[in-house]
Amino acid sequence: MSKLRIRKDLDTLSQDERDMIVKAFQYIISLKPDHENSYYTIAGFHGLPAPVYYVEGKDKPNGHTKPKGYDTVRYPYSGLVSSDFNTQTLDHNAEVNKLPAGQPTELLNGNVTRWLNLKGVNNHKGDELKAGIADNYKECLDAPNYTVFSKSQSASDWNTKKVKGGFGSVVVSLEQPHNAMHLAIGGFDVPHKPKDNVDVYPFANGDMGENDTAAFDPVFFFHHCYIDYMFWKWQDTHNKSKQLDIIPGLKGTEGLSLDTPLDPFAREYITPGDTRPMTSNDVSNTATLGYDYPRPRGHFQLPGPDLREGPKITATGINRARIRGSFVISTWAKGKNGLPDMLLDTKSVLSRWDVGSCDNCQDYLDIKSHRKLYGFSDDDALDMDFYALVHTRDNPEGVDTIEDNKIQTEILTAQ
Repeated sequence: MSKLRIRKDLDTLSQDERDMIVKAFQYIISLKPDHENSYYTIAGFHGLPAPVYYVEGKDKPNGHTKPKGYDTVRYPYSGLVSSDFNTQTLDHNAEVNKLPAGQPTELLNGNVTRWLNLKGVNNHKGDELKAGIADNYKECLDAPNYTVFSKSQSASDWNTKKVKGGFGSVVVSLEQPHNAMHLAIGGFDVPHKPKDNVDVYPFANGDMGENDTAAFDPVFFFHHCYIDYMFWKWQDTHNKSKQLDIIPGLKGTEGLSLDTPLDPFAREYITPGDTRPMTSNDVSNTATLGYDYPRPRGHFQLPGPDLREGPKITATGINRARIRGSFVISTWAKGKNGLPDMLLDTKSVLSRWDVGSCDNCQDYLDIKSHRKLYGFSDDDALDMDFYALVHTRDNPEGVDTIEDNKIQTEILTAQ
């Protein structure tokens, strides 16, 4: 094999290298949609193996087609073009376009920054518990196995069965911060109270925020470059670069294995002439694919044992089949003595407008949100009132009931 390519950091690229990236994107975008390497083809892989939509175009408007000439949008713009939202979208985007030049981009960057650095509540010791995307990225690297690291459904099942009150960490899967970044760019604000002084655009609906359209925004591929690095980082940290293991019995593993064919990809991408379908075993080691990452200059520092012990809070009663599109679950502690309610945690769910058309979604309808209240005593937790909200495209401010089903919160202590 030829010498491995070392993937570069975007921040360290020269101007010539950045220009080359733009030229490469422009070339791919210029290819006809039916070309095997066209942007349309590549972006269409996201969401496979199901659902597969056929080109119905203007003759049959629906939730997964866009009109000719449509431009990809991000927060604070809206990209909803169906008859239910078209007029509201036009009015909303017209108002955003009245902003000074460059301000929409500043608003996007501000929203992403808030999601990255979200601060949680202070525990009884006065320690601030952070709950942002950046901390989720750090926490996911401590996942004990690949199954729960890679899939939020498996991590949730693990947290339900194996993590109790007292000592022990709630597992955060890589899928959690991955989804949160999708929603930050795709139009969701950080959950907040109406009186909080933050810039919000409740009707923002960027394409990155929905499974069916996310890959048609070029930023999707930069986002997933970092996700690929996080996969590599976890493998490197846990000495799993050459082999991965799937733990049977956890939700999210049914009917799948490391030998499941990854259609439409074939092994000829690695070995010319080999037309067999590619599998996860073929791509688990980046060296097999001809690239590597620079060795890390240091490792993430996770909370010490004193911040890993505490009660567990779980939000339940959330069925994604009853929610149109992606959504965010926020968990709160009610304030006392006139103090404001405190945001404890958020969980982002990257979903679809029509969950019923997605076979894979049917195996993951009931959503739970788990979080450890690190540093809280059992008495602290039992003396507090908690609640959870679901923030949807239709109700961005959050609701505590979905189709007459009240969202429940449960505290599990060591007692």
